[in-house]
Amino acid sequence: MRYLMQHNGHLMFVRPEEDRFAIGDLIPGMTVSRTAPELRDRMRRLREAGYDEVVVQITPGSESMIKDWARLIESV
Repeated sequence: MRYLMQHNGHLMFVRPEEDRFAIGDLIPGMTVSRTAPELRDRMRRLREAGYDEVVVQITPGSESMIKDWARLIESV
């Protein structure tokens, strides 16, 4: 049961008991929680820094994000 509790909300929301860790620029700095123009800029900066692969986890029910990400990456 503890295993399931640890993953409750994973990729979806910050759990109340973890809220104290979500400070300042932590979430935008470590995730792709941004607007499309901000994401394009970030992907460009990552490419310029030498990155050649980005992995995005799509959760069940959010399959439409695949096309959204494809459009975004193609525009970089």
